[in-house]
Amino acid sequence: MSTQDWTAIPLKLKAAGFTVFFERVSYEPTNPLWIAKAQREGKKWNTFGRDLESALVELEKQAQADTDDWRDISKDA
Repeated sequence: MSTQDWTAIPLKLKAAGFTVFFERVSYEPTNPLWIAKAQREGKKWNTFGRDLESALVELEKQAQADTDDWRDISKDA
């Protein structure tokens, strides 16, 4: 996945009505950890990754799997 692809994930989710948040939760040089969160219509999704890209890609997958209207809203985003 290119840098442009994964950096667009928060924008795509926000355009689809999600609230998106991410932060680095571990600054250990040998054990970095990021968390990415999304919320929409009372549902919440949380993912972790060793890098921000992994956390955001997984967040998009989870939101897509749990959102009935994902195909409709992602076309517009």
